[in-house]
Amino acid sequence: MGRYETIEKYFGRVIEKLGLTDKVSLPRANVNSMGGIAPYRDMYTEKTRLQVAEWYAREIEAFGYEF
Repeated sequence: MGRYETIEKYFGRVIEKLGLTDKVSLPRANVNSMGGIAPYRDMYTEKTRLQVAEWYAREIEAFGYEF
């Protein structure tokens, strides 16, 4: 498991562990679909925020995220 913010680093480790030698890169899509207009937290209602916080409580705690 790795942080999304550093996914390329973790992906590289997985490729290495698998013994793959070809250069593999992750595509970048939809990098900034909101144009930087609003923080992601503003996209959630109170109900959806609580639901996501419940569903991903382990990950939020493990990576020190605040949601």
